[in-house]
Amino acid sequence: MCRQDRQPGRGPARTRAGSRFAFVDLFDDEGFYAGRDRALEVIANAGGEIGSAQRLSEIFTFRFPLNLAKVLEYAVIVTGTKSPTA
Repeated sequence: MCRQDRQPGRGPARTRAGSRFAFVDLFDDEGFYAGRDRALEVIANAGGEIGSAQRLSEIFTFRFPLNLAKVLEYAVIVTGTKSPTA
């Protein structure tokens, strides 16, 4: 893994071609933000090939207070790879 891949906030725009990434979107609440589709669009436009995108609450069972909307209820993890051609 290159040094760039380990720096937080860099996302797929700063990773090498073929590198894997994980992005946590804490703002998937469409009542306030653009929603998951917009985040996926930005990742794809930066050359990211999305492998999966799902809410953390679908992966883990959160107890109070982590299951609240102001904490992790709307958190989404997006994983994938940087396109070799990007």
